[in-house]
Amino acid sequence: MTRRYDEILATMPPGLDKKILRILAGHLGENNRISRGDLVKLALYKFSDNDITETDDRLVRETISRLRHDGHLICSSSGTGGYYMASSYDDVENMRAEMESRAMDLLEQSRTLKKRATEWFGAQLKMKI
Repeated sequence: MTRRYDEILATMPPGLDKKILRILAGHLGENNRISRGDLVKLALYKFSDNDITETDDRLVRETISRLRHDGHLICSSSGTGGYYMASSYDDVENMRAEMESRAMDLLEQSRTLKKRATEWFGAQLKMKI
């Protein structure tokens, strides 16, 4: 994790993870999703979209990522936006398939970048010290 994310997490209000889970408990299933902006406002006591900073948004996304790593079934879709708690196995499977697709695309981009860099600059050896 980069230093910036460490700084963001260090400024996380106590109990933000629990607050986000409480909010999402009222948003069960894809048809009951909450927009990221509304989630940020509720979780961080913001009153309007203009009050939300990039850091606020990043903080909530990082918290959701950590909660997912802990096994909470928080779903989202890049097509429809918003967050919700899974109400069925299909909710989780759809989310997992989208994540896997994105991961595979990033892996392919990484391979292409490495191949092109090797063509342009030659293979580089790095020694670990």
